[in-house]
Amino acid sequence: MISIFITLINLAFITFLLKKISNKISLKKNFDRYLNSLKQINKFKSSVDEYELILNSITKNGINLLINIFFYIIPFILSYLILINLSESKTLVIILSSIPYLVFFTYKKK
Repeated sequence: MISIFITLINLAFITFLLKKISNKISLKKNFDRYLNSLKQINKFKSSVDEYELILNSITKNGINLLINIFFYIIPFILSYLILINLSESKTLVIILSSIPYLVFFTYKKK
């Protein structure tokens, strides 16, 4: 009984964290910036300084994208660590930890 209660609290907490993270971080916007910096390679001319600026932009946007993805993964890791102590089935724990992500990423804002 207590494990079910803790599981429900955990799922609510993870959903809350995902909403907070998505309000602060726009994954789509960061991905678009990264793709735009990759597209700048096609516009490359012969200047070494310009090439260095393009590569710096790709690196900066890529690192920002990785950090933002990591912030989206942290709630899953927290949920997994909490639920693994309550259940013996790792498959069930992975599925339960993924439910807030399925709901969050499939919900379409109007």
